[in-house]
Amino acid sequence: MSWFSKKGEINYLLFPKTRKFVPNKFLNSQLCRLEELESKEFKYWISKLGLSWHKHRKLWELAFICQVLHENGMLKEGKKGLGFAVGQERLPSFFASLGCEILATDLPNDSELRELWEASNQYLTSKQILNTFNLCPQDVFNRNVNIRHVNMNNIPKDLAEFDFTWSTCSFEHCGSLE
Repeated sequence: MSWFSKKGEINYLLFPKTRKFVPNKFLNSQLCRLEELESKEFKYWISKLGLSWHKHRKLWELAFICQVLHENGMLKEGKKGLGFAVGQERLPSFFASLGCEILATDLPNDSELRELWEASNQYLTSKQILNTFNLCPQDVFNRNVNIRHVNMNNIPKDLAEFDFTWSTCSFEHCGSLE
């Protein structure tokens, strides 16, 4: 079996590589392991995101999100995604390049934590910063990506009707379950 069709489209990817492809059997929540970091599948997603391969948990998270969305048929034209606390990550641009309509969110401008994230170059200061690495043609990016400042502890009710959501390294900043 080939990873790619004759048109270069992804047929499927096995992630982690020890898992045999079984239709309708998807990845489950799991810990980052060296085996996945060294897999062809992991390296595939990292290259698609324009990143250099190295062993790092954050890169694994990005690849894992891509693979789960791919397995569930979300990375294609017309799908709508909502990213929480995206900061300056590459996923909104990459997903838009595949035809997804993306709403990228980050802390409200009046948040006390905004300055901390901005000082470390992790705050979403503008829409254009999400396409800094040119993962998406500019016209497609402009059409498919919007931004909004949202407090994840008080998600507005109008944020609905999305096919998928994602977030990396943000939920631990929302406080306790209470």
